[in-house]
Amino acid sequence: MNADARIERTLPRQTTQLDPSLALFAELIGLFQMHRGASLAALGGVESLHKHAASLYPQIDTLIAKISDQAIQTDPMQWTLITGEWENTRRYWRQDNALSNFEIHNFLIEQCHRMLWRYVESQASPSHKDIEEFLFRDIPSHIEGLGQLRGLSSYASTQSSEPTIVNSCNPRVTQLSKQAHLTLVETQRQLIKLAEREERTRLMPVLQARIRLTGQFLQCVQDQLTPRTKPIPQPEKIFHLGTLAIEANQEIWAGLAASRYKPFTQN
Repeated sequence: MNADARIERTLPRQTTQLDPSLALFAELIGLFQMHRGASLAALGGVESLHKHAASLYPQIDTLIAKISDQAIQTDPMQWTLITGEWENTRRYWRQDNALSNFEIHNFLIEQCHRMLWRYVESQASPSHKDIEEFLFRDIPSHIEGLGQLRGLSSYASTQSSEPTIVNSCNPRVTQLSKQAHLTLVETQRQLIKLAEREERTRLMPVLQARIRLTGQFLQCVQDQLTPRTKPIPQPEKIFHLGTLAIEANQEIWAGLAASRYKPFTQN
């Protein structure tokens, strides 16, 4: 499956109903996560995903420019750290081994999540702290776990991956896969509970798609970990299924965040 056949969305259309700065922060995180996955597969020799990683740069540059003023107001030191880390990652990732590239991206994305949470804390109503914790910490953590799994498993399934690195990756892939299964079930329960009664009918197809697409991705990863026959390298398929799973999670998140996140001010 050619990863260039479609440019995957990082966030669905529902984000247009979100606070603009929040939507842009979330979209930037999604692009960094996608760059991690594409660059890891590229380090394993997948040329189509090397091109895909490069195609993300203009989108990321545009988002950084749009976010910059609000980010500086929210936390100037944190924003400086994020933009500096991204420039180094962008410039040097081809020189890193896969595990270094993975951890460097993880650090960058962790800093973005911290920035996102600080922005939410500065804007949201303190009377809905539990909802905000779930929407802006628990769900992003689940999506980040899927993003890490997409990246590592895409690399581990490439033909040019280094055996010693793959041996180091596989226990992490197994751990991430098990954790994703657990958090998928728990967050699904909470998402259904969070949705208002009238929303459930509308959201149920999206919730079902989230389970189905995430399950397909996790099954593909599991098949690669425990093959019955010699595994056929399929990094592009893993990357694609991982992206579909992440998009399904982002879609339900965006829909609920738009209706539940009530900032004091609209920027």
